Amino acid sequence: MNKILKNSILGLCMLVACIPYAYKLPYIINAWKNSPLDSHDWIFLLFGVVTLGIALFGVRGKEVHRDWAGLPLLCACILMYFIGVKKDIHAISIMAGVLLAASSVCLLWGWECFIILLPAFLVFCLSVTSTSYWITFLLSPLGLKSLPVKFFLTAVAIIIALIQLQFHFIPKKQSTFFLCALCFAFLIVVFQKEAHVKSASFIPDFSAGIFGDAKGYAQEPSHGDLQFFEGAKKLERYVFGTSDSIIGVLSIDLGTNVHQIHPPSHCLRAQGSNIHSETLSAEDLRFAHITITEISYTQKGYSMLCWYWYSSTKFSTPSFLSFRRYWKPDQEWHSYQISTPILNDEIGKARERLRVFLANVAESNNL
Repeated sequence: MNKILKNSILGLCMLVACIPYAYKLPYIINAWKNSPLDSHDWIFLLFGVVTLGIALFGVRGKEVHRDWAGLPLLCACILMYFIGVKKDIHAISIMAGVLLAASSVCLLWGWECFIILLPAFLVFCLSVTSTSYWITFLLSPLGLKSLPVKFFLTAVAIIIALIQLQFHFIPKKQSTFFLCALCFAFLIVVFQKEAHVKSASFIPDFSAGIFGDAKGYAQEPSHGDLQFFEGAKKLERYVFGTSDSIIGVLSIDLGTNVHQIHPPSHCLRAQGSNIHSETLSAEDLRFAHITITEISYTQKGYSMLCWYWYSSTKFSTPSFLSFRRYWKPDQEWHSYQISTPILNDEIGKARERLRVFLANVAESNNL
């Protein structure tokens, strides 16, 4: 085949492979504009272009040939893309779009070109929406934030791309596939518990205003509430006074736009709060038994404790991953957040305050 024609066909195939990612660009740009946690990610798209430019110098003069090892990678990425579309999870389909282009390089240009260009694709992955939240979530036990981690990983990728210009270190396929499988298995182990946790349905009504010694009233939702939960069918905020402190309640009837539903820790970080811990906890509320996620955080100098969970009419879950796994637009879902101050660093008393309050709410609601 004529070399010019061959290169034209390969270039056209690569453009086709980039269409799934390009299709998501309007959503990506909108997320960069409106999501505080994603607002810096455009920087990593630019760094990805720079890294790609460096890496392309490394593939100059390389013989381009098909490598069928890229075919299973391509099929896996196509499957991942359609899962993201089917489940309506933008982050998965965007990530799949980046990896689909990378696997196409392996299939059309060969393993060596794929490895040389891989650092650029890894930087492009850092620009994917929601990666800032999940990097922070995974590294929260170490107290690390996503932005410095992303800059560090970008610097490492650029250094590797520069080293490849001189040495062209190409790892074996078997070793690379084994390492990828190991990373994938690690992520499954990390997320599998949260993706499956369930407990009894728990949909309380807080409008009565009196639960035990807690007396409260309804408040107008804040601007932040309306912004983060735009599209919710109903949004209610309450403040209850107890014998020793106060308890805030945010009750949301979720609408059909699941992309307006965010994990509370995401909202808190976007508001500048410092998250200290985020753990699952099974709670016995006298007549009700539920599993909640507990967040300990500092906001404007005050230490706070927050419990949250999601509930359908069939079951409840404290995990955003589990909620997204089971959510369907034709089902009724609710989200609840209750918070209280941690006074004098006595987190045990804050927990008991929330536990007693929810037990009284459950008893009043016959749950």
